[in-house]
Amino acid sequence: MEEDNLPNQPTDNSNLENATPEITPPIRLSFFKKHLWKIILGVLALIIVSFITLYFWPFGNTTQNTKTTNNWSIDNINFQNDIIQNSTVTELPTNNTNQAIIANNIISYLDNLSYTDNNEEGINLVTYDINIDNTLRQNTFTNEAKYRDEAYNISEHEYLWNFASQIFASINEKNYIEKFIINTDGKEGNLASMYLNDNNEWELVIDPVDILKNGQMFDSQDFIYTLVHEFGHLLALNKTQVDYNNYDENTCNTHLLSEGCLYQNSYSYQYYLKFWDGKLFDEWYNNVDGGSEDAVQYFYDEYPNNFVTEYAATDPDEDIAESFANFVLREKPTFDTLIKDQKEDFFYTYTNLLNIRQKIRDNITKLDPNFFSKPLIIK
Repeated sequence: MEEDNLPNQPTDNSNLENATPEITPPIRLSFFKKHLWKIILGVLALIIVSFITLYFWPFGNTTQNTKTTNNWSIDNINFQNDIIQNSTVTELPTNNTNQAIIANNIISYLDNLSYTDNNEEGINLVTYDINIDNTLRQNTFTNEAKYRDEAYNISEHEYLWNFASQIFASINEKNYIEKFIINTDGKEGNLASMYLNDNNEWELVIDPVDILKNGQMFDSQDFIYTLVHEFGHLLALNKTQVDYNNYDENTCNTHLLSEGCLYQNSYSYQYYLKFWDGKLFDEWYNNVDGGSEDAVQYFYDEYPNNFVTEYAATDPDEDIAESFANFVLREKPTFDTLIKDQKEDFFYTYTNLLNIRQKIRDNITKLDPNFFSKPLIIK
């Protein structure tokens, strides 16, 4: 408020008119002139750096991404390899080649033993009774010290029995098997057989030395084929097919076997009537029955289109078992112009045998999923 009461100050215009105008010191202008080119170059450099940075930045990112992608790809490849390795490891037991084929912690005591006995039927090392729950109960053992370890090799025996049993799971005829026998007649002898003993009990006989090497199954296809062949005997010769009490040629009105007299509607008798009765049987009886392997071979060579294998020419019983095995393990013949194909077709006329065929094939596939994708090689 006091400022308003101050007297007005006179203005000295004469001093303004006579005053020399103020000039900006020349040092500032000369500085800019002197350093102008540096400033321009600096600005240009900044622009160029900015341009380069902006231009090449995406490539820098791409390179980083590529490295990241490459690292991811390597991890992925390793991961895929892990999957393949794991599949290989787990595929062997299930095979999916399944645990049933891959044996764990089994010792093959017969690997280094030589069979020196003269008995062609081999030696029974241990006999098991088969319980109602399909487990084994030890019955008798061999007294020979040479085979003692194998006679008590229970884990191996259970493995072989479980494998065979699984192939025929859910098939009623399997229940006819009452005994399981571990037998050996040496390497490349009799792998397995189905036998009716004197008490009319069916026995499944197996020789481990023809199946296992170093505790592992070395030819599952051959083992499976042999088991199906032997099961063919059981189907054709069980008590619903044969009268075990009739051994008299005079009272047997069909066909007499060592097991007894075939029933009229039995598989074997119908098979015999269709494929063996007459000239073929007479020729076999006169030249082959009870003869040598050479006699069987000559007979087969004379009728190669009649038999699915040379072994089938051994006798009518082996013929029907071989034809049954091929019926189960092969596809239906496309043509039936040959008698050996007609023999396979014979089984297709029975609904119950078709059901058994399917069950066996399903069971085999569970044990070995690749079985039916491989050629069937019959030894």
